[in-house]
Amino acid sequence: MITGGNSIKHLIKKFARRWESWAIGLYEADAELNLRPASRVKNPILTARDVTDIKADFIADPFMLHENGTWYLFFEVLNSADNLGYIAFATSSNGRDWSYQKVVLKEPFHLSYPYVFKWNDDYYMIPETYQAGQVRLYKADRFPDRW
Repeated sequence: MITGGNSIKHLIKKFARRWESWAIGLYEADAELNLRPASRVKNPILTARDVTDIKADFIADPFMLHENGTWYLFFEVLNSADNLGYIAFATSSNGRDWSYQKVVLKEPFHLSYPYVFKWNDDYYMIPETYQAGQVRLYKADRFPDRW
């Protein structure tokens, strides 16, 4: 139970400094599913410091998609200004070196865990939208940056 005027957003902000270490890294597994940092990759591959269009407290919940020779990485960015999760993306030509691009989806409620897929030559995203009390399906007007 939250008391004393504290809200969930306030608590997120209060503990965001601890979460600054949340980042995205690449790991690989052998046939027995023993995980280890991916070879020839400098982990983490992305952090909140890589986000250039908003002030981010952390990044999390990555989802990768390979299309036409480019790797796309969609993920949650926690915006410092409003404590809401937005969806952003980064790109890579080799799966090792990543370039942050921009925030591509924001709503007046928290978004996270973007699931992106292609069907009949169209791209779709289903992010976690629990705060909206709905399951939302977004279609790309222009992949990967307009939904």
